[in-house]
Amino acid sequence: MARRLFWLKMPGDFFSRKEIKLLRKMPGGDTLVLVYERLLLLSLKTGGVLTFEGYGNDPAEEWALE
Repeated sequence: MARRLFWLKMPGDFFSRKEIKLLRKMPGGDTLVLVYERLLLLSLKTGGVLTFEGYGNDPAEEWALE
């Protein structure tokens, strides 16, 4: 079975950006950055778009299931 691979290009200064630094300083911030990266990876299958299919009450709940 053929595996389909995707590429995610991230800027070299990703962790030096002000918004990422701010997120990481918050309580649980490292986890928030990891969740953000996970959502970026999920969006690769659909051309960079996260869709709401109605499995949860709102998009955040549905994406949390992923």
